[in-house]
Amino acid sequence: MTSKAYRRLYPLVVAIIALVVSTSIADSKLKRRGRYVRTDVEKTVDKDSFSVELSCSTTGSLPVLTFKGQTIRTIHEVKMYETIIETPHSAAEAGPVFREKNEIKVIPGEFIAGEQSERVEIIDGNPLPNETFSINGVFTVKTDNEGKCLDKKQIILEFMDDLSVNSCTLTFKHDKLGEKEFVLTRELLKRSNQPRTVKPTPDTIPTVDILEAFGLDFTQLRSIGREGLELKIDLPEGAQPNTIITATVTATNKGNRTIGTLMVRTFSREGWLDGKMFYFGNLEPGKTMTFSRQFLVPDKAAAEASHVAFAVWNLLGRQQDQLQAFRLKRR
Repeated sequence: MTSKAYRRLYPLVVAIIALVVSTSIADSKLKRRGRYVRTDVEKTVDKDSFSVELSCSTTGSLPVLTFKGQTIRTIHEVKMYETIIETPHSAAEAGPVFREKNEIKVIPGEFIAGEQSERVEIIDGNPLPNETFSINGVFTVKTDNEGKCLDKKQIILEFMDDLSVNSCTLTFKHDKLGEKEFVLTRELLKRSNQPRTVKPTPDTIPTVDILEAFGLDFTQLRSIGREGLELKIDLPEGAQPNTIITATVTATNKGNRTIGTLMVRTFSREGWLDGKMFYFGNLEPGKTMTFSRQFLVPDKAAAEASHVAFAVWNLLGRQQDQLQAFRLKRR
């Protein structure tokens, strides 16, 4: 190549070298995630739902279900990190290239999205008046103007009449608000006075103890008595088919010691009379408590009369001297 040709190509060669060097330097500037800055909400999704609470009526032994509106809010979040640019120094400037020798700068106003997550919030709303709900797809209840439903048929109590069953799951369903479950329990021998009812969270099904909901104390006591129990049972003399009769048990402790975990159960050869539970819990000296149960008289009740017995139990076992039997005439 002649010197004249070389002089012509020299500017082009210099330009190419400069471009290569600048590109190499730009490529060596690495963007990466820096320190955590904040958590941003990407979106919020609300779902209409409801809550249900169990309590006891002020008069009688009727369960009360209270339904309230509820919003299940799902919040989608993402963690944001600062953006930093890292420029490695050349070997001529810094010798061997170590990470701590690199030049690191934060890019103002620029962030890198990181981990995504979601969390759920439960927002309680107002009572749901005049709404219809089903229970386990079998029973139907309707709320009043205050969002309450008085369980006049004592459906909730019937779920726990079987002494071999300590818990069951109830599923409440609404046509527009979906389904809601809670676990109904009955702890007859509590070892402490700590509440057994567990409030719902986004990740758990609520647990409701029926005895606590009725305000009854079944905590085990170290010292209990059996003497002094006076039992009165009010029951109609007759039973007409397709009607509801009510039996009320009144328990009075005329002794000097608390009668612990007191309960009464019916026994009968006829299914509609058999197996009804009456709960009292710990009955202190001088105290009187009542509990009522309802019985639906079927068409096929005994032709002339039905027989039923009321037996008493507490922590010490069955009290033989308290057995009371009745004869219900068919009207």
